[in-house]
Formats: sequence, C-alpha cells, structure tokens
Amino acid sequence: MRFLFSIFFILIMTSCGIRMNSNEVSSSVNIFFPLAKDSVAAIYVNDGLSHIAATKSYKITEDSIAGNQPLSINISAAGFSVLGCGNTYTDLYLEPGYNLKIQRDTANQAFLFEGKGAQENIYWQAVRNYKVNKLFPFFLDKQLQPLDEYINFLQQYQNGLDSLHDVLLHSLSFSPENERKFFALNQCYSFIGKMEYAILHDVNDSESWKTLYQDGDFLLDADLLASNYHDYKYGLYYYYRMMVKTVPESKGNLSAFRAVADFINNQDFSEIFKEFFLATHITKTIQSGGITPEVTNVYEDFKKKYPESKYYLKLNALYTEFLNQLPGLDAKDIQMVNVDDEPVSLSDFKGKHLYIELWATWCGPCITEIPHLTGLQKKFSNDDEIVFIMLSLDQDKTKWKSFVQEKMTANCIQVILKDNQAKEEFFRHYNNTAIPRGILIDSNKKVVDFFAPRPSSKEAEELIERALLKM
Repeated sequence: MRFLFSIFFILIMTSCGIRMNSNEVSSSVNIFFPLAKDSVAAIYVNDGLSHIAATKSYKITEDSIAGNQPLSINISAAGFSVLGCGNTYTDLYLEPGYNLKIQRDTANQAFLFEGKGAQENIYWQAVRNYKVNKLFPFFLDKQLQPLDEYINFLQQYQNGLDSLHDVLLHSLSFSPENERKFFALNQCYSFIGKMEYAILHDVNDSESWKTLYQDGDFLLDADLLASNYHDYKYGLYYYYRMMVKTVPESKGNLSAFRAVADFINNQDFSEIFKEFFLATHITKTIQSGGITPEVTNVYEDFKKKYPESKYYLKLNALYTEFLNQLPGLDAKDIQMVNVDDEPVSLSDFKGKHLYIELWATWCGPCITEIPHLTGLQKKFSNDDEIVFIMLSLDQDKTKWKSFVQEKMTANCIQVILKDNQAKEEFFRHYNNTAIPRGILIDSNKKVVDFFAPRPSSKEAEELIERALLKM
C-alpha cells in the first residue's frame, strides 16, 4: 500500500509543478536539480556498451545550478543513466531534448520529476522500486530452488510488473513507441532471471532449457539495441550466453573464446547484433580474464570488420586499461579490516603466497564457489606457505559481518575493504569489474595471476601448485 501511495504521490506532485521554460538542444539534455548547501550529486551516463566502466560522470553541485541554470548533458541517443545523491539512486531515462526539473524527496528516498521527460521517469522509478522491493530481496535464495518453483516465482513477479505497467500507463500519457519500449524492458527482468538461473545451474539441452528459452525471441529488436537501454542490453547479453551454451570447451586447438567468436560470426543475425555480441564477448572476457594473445587477435579482427563501430572507443579504453594487469607486476597493497574491525593488509603476510577470492553476499555465483574454496583450502591446509583470503566487495559491512558469522563455511581469512579510499585504490590497481574472481600473489608480492581460475575448477589447484614449486 505504501508503495502504491508513493506512486500516486509522485503523479500528483508532477501534475501541479512549475511550468518550465523550454531550452531544448537536439543533442543535449537540460537538468535542473536544486540541492541543499554542500550537497553533491552525480549523473553517470551510459553511452555505449552496457555494464562497462567507461561511463561519463557529471557532478552536480549547488554552484552548477546557481540562478536556476541547468546542467547540460550531451547524449548520442535515448537511454538510461544513473542519478545518485547521497545514498539514493535511481535510473534516469534521458532523450535528446529533454528539459527536466528534478527534486529529491528525502522522506521517501525518491525523486520527483517535472518538465519534458517527467512521465517516462515517473514510470521508470516506479518500476525500479517494484524490482528492488519485490524481486531482489528473494532473488538469490530463490535461485537455489528447483526449476519449477523458481519459474513460478518469476511468473508471479512478472504478473505484478505487468499489473503495475497497466496502472501507470492509464495514469500517464505515452507515445505508442515509448510504451512498446518500456514494455519490452519490463519483460527483460523475467528473462534475465531465467538466464541467470540457467547459467548458475549449468542447464543445457533439456526440457527445462526449452522452458527457459521459449520467450527469448522478443529480445532481438534492432531498434532497442541501437538505443542505450542497459537493461535491454543486459538481457541481450544473457540471450547471447544462452545461444553459445552449446559451444564445446574446445575444437582441436581452438580455444573456447575463439570458438564463441566464430559461433557468433556464423549465426544468422543482422550485423548490428553480431557487432554488439562480439563487442560484449570481448568486453566480458577482458573483464573476467584480462588480456591474452587470443583476445588481442579477436579484437584486431573486430576492428577490421567494424572500423566505424560505435563501441570502438570504449573497447579500446578497456583494452588499454587492462594491459596494466599482466602477470609479474608488483601487487599493490590493499587496506582491509576483519570482522573485528582490525586492520589487515597484504604486508602482514610477508613471505607467503596469497590466494585472494573476491566475492559479495549479494553475488549468487560467489556463494556457490564457497564450498569449493573450502575444499581448495583444505587441500593446502598443511602447507604454511599459502594463505587463503576472502575479500568482500560488499557496501554494507553489517550485512557482510552477519553473513560471515552465521553462514560462512570457508575457513579463510575474512576481510572487507577498509573505507572509500581503500575501495578507490583497489579498483584502480586491480581493475575489478566482475566477481567471483581470484587473485594469486607470490611470496615476493608479485602477481602470478590477476584472474586466477575459480576454486571450482581443477585449474585453480594446478595454478597454486605451480606457484609453490617456483619458490
């Protein structure tokens, strides 16, 4: 009830708001965002590949809007960005020419919108709130349930989302084109959930796979792909992962990475989809495994095939950034604390090899790796030259401590990044864009592998054994 009240409160507020002067520029968005003294907010514009670090940040301060002057943001196409102020965040839907006035409703942890583009943002904030309140609190636990129970859970969630969609569309006035876009984006949530379940449980060519696959065709919409809808692109990424599930681990001397690239090139997709899938494949591979000779080869092929690709600048920035993650470099120190808030750093383990597992309580695949990490640690429990550390990337230290104290089974050193400065330094030096992830450091504090194999793979044990033999 409180949720529905919040929706209609926002609708009433925006319907009787101040009329704004039009100051539209075809390639820009004007943002008016009044703030209290010393407040700071930021808009993170996603203007290309989904879920990669090269987003553009616009800081909004009181000075930047003095005299009711707007912040002007250049965007190349319609899409979603993120607006953050304090601990409150929301997806912000922007189109060239929007003229938005935004107010922060601190009591309800929400944002109020007026002007051109307000209706779309009212709609999307309500959908986002529903997702956060109804889906995320149960999502990880439900992923571990049997498939039929999980599908039923997602169907109930989707029914609720459809009902909310109908209520909002009767309250707001959208063009048919925008209505279609938002409806397709809503469908993505259920689809993404199914794909995550399939990947987590390694579902392959079975009846359950067909159940998951049956509503995937709606995703192949070139018009939506051409715009910057990160939820839609995320859904496409899972669709692509589903499509390549049948690619074998290797074909003779052909690696799985190259096999997937060839698989994408051989599909009967339009070039706009092939370009996106290949760019995503390269991006995700770099983020999860760094730069390898084969990544370089596929990337060079991509540049030759798509010399005018809109993804090139961000791919190149990512590729260049990860060249600093090659084995043999010095391991930068990490400032951490344990569950008792005692300081911990890499320098505390002089002369020891370190296997650091990066994880978070909200990461489903991370949780499934914990029993394997326990097994890996036990195999080397008699070797005092190797130390196993679990480094949490949680934002909420209280939630992390509770999980460690109540549910943790791995007998490893449990730590979390000390503070925001430690987080900034860690992400700058270790380029972490995906978890779970392992980092292996030798006794001389040289990085053996920035992207060590997961504990569930035999390669992790073999990597540690090789590193210990080189002492």
